[in-house]
This record gives sequence, structure tokens and C-alpha cells, in this order.
Amino acid sequence: YLAVEDDRTRPSHLALSGRVFAADDPELLRVYPPNGYQCRCIVIAAEDDAEITGAAGLDLNSVFDDDGFKRPPTE
Repeated sequence: YLAVEDDRTRPSHLALSGRVFAADDPELLRVYPPNGYQCRCIVIAAEDDAEITGAAGLDLNSVFDDDGFKRPPTE
């Protein structure tokens, strides 16, 4: 998960930046971009040997901080 990391990026999106999720992790579906108004985050494939960090220690509910983005885009 990669955020743009500039002065327009929300703290909750910065907290996700650099996290590595397993492709079948249901938490990835919760945060898959776009996950907020004008979200510019992206998800890219990692190397096979990348350490999976997931969302451990994060409050994923805080990621959906915009009206209309209270649920994953897959629902």
C-alpha cells in the first residue's frame, strides 16, 4: 500500500503507507484505494519474499473518514 505522502495526505492514509498485505487478506479489501474523497493511494504487488505487515496495530475504521466511504468499495 502506498500513499503519496505529501501535505494533502490524510494521517490515516499515511499510517497505511508501506504496509504489505497478503493478497487474500480481508483487511486489504477494507482499505483498498480509493478509500476516501480524492484518495491518491495505490496498491502494488510486492516481491514474493516481502514481509507481511498487514494492518496490525491500526484502527482501520479511521481510514474511512469521509462520507460515502464508510464501507469497502467492494461492497
